[in-house]
Amino acid sequence: MRQGDILNFIHTADIHLGAAPDSTMTWATDRGTEIWDSFYKLLDETERSGADLLLIAGDLFSQAAVEA
Repeated sequence: MRQGDILNFIHTADIHLGAAPDSTMTWATDRGTEIWDSFYKLLDETERSGADLLLIAGDLFSQAAVEA
């Protein structure tokens, strides 16, 4: 990029891959998969839009080690 160019970016935060929120709820088993699916959709949209940058603030992962 050169000075004066416009930077197009997508910003998101606190994705928490690997999280199992509300594990006592009946819908909890699907929630972890839904978080991953949403992340993949975000990556696809970033590529489709031609964004120069995907900025992820906060926690990308729920824990230090994540099972994929």
